[in-house]
Amino acid sequence: TKAQFEEVHRMLKLEVDYIHEAENMRLAREIFDPADDIVVPRVFDKYSTARVLTMEYLDGSNLREFLARRPSQASRNAFATKIYDAWARMYRGGIGYADPHSGNYVFMRAGRLGLLDFGCVQRYSSEELELLHMAERLLDEPQLLPAVLRRVGMTEKQVTNKECLD
Repeated sequence: TKAQFEEVHRMLKLEVDYIHEAENMRLAREIFDPADDIVVPRVFDKYSTARVLTMEYLDGSNLREFLARRPSQASRNAFATKIYDAWARMYRGGIGYADPHSGNYVFMRAGRLGLLDFGCVQRYSSEELELLHMAERLLDEPQLLPAVLRRVGMTEKQVTNKECLD
C-alpha cells in the first residue's frame, strides 16, 4: 500500500509540473504530423513557467457538445479510431498517455482530433519498451513466457516452476 501511495504522490506532483508537461507535449507533437489529423497544442515557452503553461488554443468541441450535434455514425467511428490511433502511436513511441478521458479530447473541424493534458504521462525507457513488446507477443508466441519472466527479474527456479506456469 505504501508503494502505491508513493506512486500516486509522484504522479500527482507530475500533474502540476508544467515544465514536465510542456516537455511531454513537445515529445507527443513529434509523433504526429498534419496528415494524421491528430493535434497536440504548441507550447509557447516565452509565456510558460513552472507555474503557468501557455499553449496553442484548439478550436473545437468537447465530447458532450460533439454528441449534441448528432454526428453521423461514420463521424463517431472516425473520431473513435483517431483516439485509439493516438493512444497506440504514443504508446509505440514510448509515451504512456495515462489520462485519456473525454475531457482531454477536442473534436475539431474537418475531423481533426485535439489532445490535451500531458501532465500524467509515463515515458518508457528503451528497455521497458522492449519488455512491453515481448509481452505483447505472448498471445501469439506463448513459448516466450520464460524469457519475459527472466527479464522482469524472476529467478530460474521461479521460471521453471511448473505450478506457476500452468
